[in-house]
Amino acid sequence: MIESSLNNSFCVLVMSCDKYQDLWDHFFYFFDKYWKDCPFPIYLSTNSKSYTHKNIKVINSNCFSTWSEETAIVINKLPHDNIIYLQDDYFILKKVDTTALINLCSKFIQHKADYLRLFPIIGPDLAFKNESDIGLISKNASYRTSLQAAIWKKDSLTKLLVPNENQWEFESNSPLRSDAMLFLSIKQHNKGRFKDHTYPITYYYLTAVLRGKWRRGILNICKKEGVKLDFNYRKPEAFKQYIYQSFYDISPTVIKKILDFIRSKLVKN
Repeated sequence: MIESSLNNSFCVLVMSCDKYQDLWDHFFYFFDKYWKDCPFPIYLSTNSKSYTHKNIKVINSNCFSTWSEETAIVINKLPHDNIIYLQDDYFILKKVDTTALINLCSKFIQHKADYLRLFPIIGPDLAFKNESDIGLISKNASYRTSLQAAIWKKDSLTKLLVPNENQWEFESNSPLRSDAMLFLSIKQHNKGRFKDHTYPITYYYLTAVLRGKWRRGILNICKKEGVKLDFNYRKPEAFKQYIYQSFYDISPTVIKKILDFIRSKLVKN
């Protein structure tokens, strides 16, 4: 059982927007199947649309601006100190280890952390105290403020948000703003293929949607699960986009950072 203090202090935030409303049923299909015992309050962020689903509370930003501005409005409405941050296309693929996640929440409080990455893409680069399952993300680490699934201290995330940034600009620019903060991550498994590993929350970390299109990898997953996607509303990615992204996924970090910089200038919100 989760301690009441943790239950009151933490929540799950699924960050989304109205134009991604076609993902919500699919996201919560996977969520309900693989995290039936979620003990935390669950919130879905939208611009203005409502959504009815068991145990889900919708928070409207009532703002149609940039990712950073909409996020700042939403998280300031949350009556919790800490956020388990997910995005609407992080489709959960394996049973969530709730006990392990609660333990990580306890360590997050114990160490007075600002951030704890829950899916180690990229993992920590330094050891942290005597912890065996988590490490330190150094100040100079690449993608220090990655928007993969993570536990965030709400006030810390608020301080890092600045107007007019999209997600990619935030990941590129905010590490410099986080110098004084304690950033941790669970450790990456050393053996086998990354996609075969199981973490407290194991999801399609490549994201189900990229540049407004369904990624080819998630199409096969949804087909196996019996999840029907509406291709009239959202198209699958083109083959050339699939080839580019496959190259990106296996590229060294320095190449990814260059490509992310270019994308951040081409894509707004």
